Amino acid sequence: GPTQMQQNNGSNGPDFNRMSIDEIISLNYTLEQLSQFQLIPLFLMDCQGSLYLRRLINNNNTRYIVGLLVNYLKNHCSEILSFCNHKYGHYVLKLIFKHTSISDKQILMTNLIN
Repeated sequence: GPTQMQQNNGSNGPDFNRMSIDEIISLNYTLEQLSQFQLIPLFLMDCQGSLYLRRLINNNNTRYIVGLLVNYLKNHCSEILSFCNHKYGHYVLKLIFKHTSISDKQILMTNLIN
């Protein structure tokens, strides 16, 4: 059969491949859920998705949310540069760099350079 890009790690979430980003946003997922369902790249690369992530960062426990995003980026180092260069992704990355610790900034920068 057709291969599904979605890998839910056994959790029975919706079939995101059949949903628009607006439909996914309307589910009001937390950052943990977005990460669990591997939706962070999709959100970073979308206008409304990027806005949603920025609202999560600005409206909640900023340090905690940024920490989760930094951990995601540390585990997906190869994607950081494409997010930074993306017309929507870079807004989120700027916020992450603004709010993260110096040591995390250094780790992320090292991954950008290498």
